[in-house]
Amino acid sequence: MSNAHMISWERVLIERYCLEEKSLSYMAKQLKRSKSTIHYELKRCKPYNALLAQADYEAERENCGARRSVNQEDVDYILSKLKLGLSPECLVGRHWKTHKKPFPISVSSIYCYAALGLFKLSPKLLIRKGQKLKNNEVVIRGKLPRLKKIHARLAPRSQVAIGKSTPSSASELQYGL
Repeated sequence: MSNAHMISWERVLIERYCLEEKSLSYMAKQLKRSKSTIHYELKRCKPYNALLAQADYEAERENCGARRSVNQEDVDYILSKLKLGLSPECLVGRHWKTHKKPFPISVSSIYCYAALGLFKLSPKLLIRKGQKLKNNEVVIRGKLPRLKKIHARLAPRSQVAIGKSTPSSASELQYGL
């Protein structure tokens, strides 16, 4: 099967194979699953029942995934700073400078929570400006690269003359200087 999780009808087939006392290998071949997958599925409940196994799967599925870890104190702090006109990037940066510890919520999470309506603000207030930078990346757009000082640079090959120098102006060409 191409599904990562067992589907309910597959559980019904496993229950039927259990009643017929088929082997683990036979069930795995019929369902095109690994033997270990079938073994874990049979361990869900003894004796195996497809309805109980599906209920157990759904209960465990509800418990997985990321949890929101935002408390009301953080939300109030964010709202107060956003109403002052600070961007989430600036808010997190100022928190780091004043408290010397990272802000409990990342900048991208602040934008996500704002989009979900947690802050009850207009989403247009929090439009990202500029490019999104990766960690420790510095914007170099519009800045000159660090160049060597003039006296430290090597002369180009066209300006280095061996023996006689090349004429550099029209007057030198005309008069043969």
